[in-house]
Amino acid sequence: MRGSGNPGPNDWLPDGFTESDSATPNYHDWDVSESSPQRSGRQRRLIIGGSIVGGVLLLVVLIALVPFTRTGSQEAEDTATSSSSDREQQPTVPPEASSDSIAVGEESDSPLGEPESGPDANDLFSQPTDLEQVIAAVQESTVTVNCGQGGGSGWVLDLASPDADAPEEALALDEQYPYEVVTNHHVIADCVSRPNSVEVLAGQTSYSAYLYSWDVETDLALIGISESLPALPVSSKPEPGWWAMAVGSPYGLEGSVTIGNIVNLTGDEVISTAALNNGNSGGPLVNSRGEVIGTNSAVLVGEDYPQDWNIAIRLPAICDVLANCPAGELW
Repeated sequence: MRGSGNPGPNDWLPDGFTESDSATPNYHDWDVSESSPQRSGRQRRLIIGGSIVGGVLLLVVLIALVPFTRTGSQEAEDTATSSSSDREQQPTVPPEASSDSIAVGEESDSPLGEPESGPDANDLFSQPTDLEQVIAAVQESTVTVNCGQGGGSGWVLDLASPDADAPEEALALDEQYPYEVVTNHHVIADCVSRPNSVEVLAGQTSYSAYLYSWDVETDLALIGISESLPALPVSSKPEPGWWAMAVGSPYGLEGSVTIGNIVNLTGDEVISTAALNNGNSGGPLVNSRGEVIGTNSAVLVGEDYPQDWNIAIRLPAICDVLANCPAGELW
């Protein structure tokens, strides 16, 4: 502190402080460096003013640059968005299929990519998706066959007419009975000597019929009828595991249905788990498409067969013993 005694108004100033015109000290008046010259109030105002102006100019420059910076980033963002949009709108082109990895199936009338519908599309190892339709179609083509004291079932098959050079008797019979029904020999055994005595029924309708031919060994017979009934399509060679259905007139109950699967094939026999009863003989065993696999004939029972095996005579046997079928018509 300067002086002694009672301090005057400026006596409290510390050493190194330069007084200004104002008696009240200003924080800018502190001398923080001995080597730094003291600046006047005007110089300090100029420096402060210059700093303010410079700051304003810098702020203006930054503000001016912001739109350019935003525009540039916006362009980049817009470009990315446009590119992404183009990719989304561009249709996907599937790769070309390799013939080495795609199995070629049978030609189909269905549009590409759409599954077929109806009996032809059914999986042969599974129950048909249109089971009711398949049952109705097979029932419509299945008949009841009566002969003397016996009886059974039969199914309608479309066979070609005899050749023109066939015996006159055969041609005359074909003209009178142009439609064919397949059944078992043991069903019509009592009518062999009286071919006109066989009776074919469909519902309440009785058809004029004639016993054309038969074979004891294969237990098959062919009957001609005078009226048209829908013929059943024929199956390709069955495989073990195929879904199967037997239709017939067991105990006189026309149109009865039992369901199972193909167990195996042996010789002329097709073994299935579709149950057969008295009166099923001569009826069709069909696959999931309603195509005939064979003609139901017998049931193997007894100690050697813990599970009853139901036997149908394979389809090609008809051509072997009863009819002249074109080559390759049946498996």
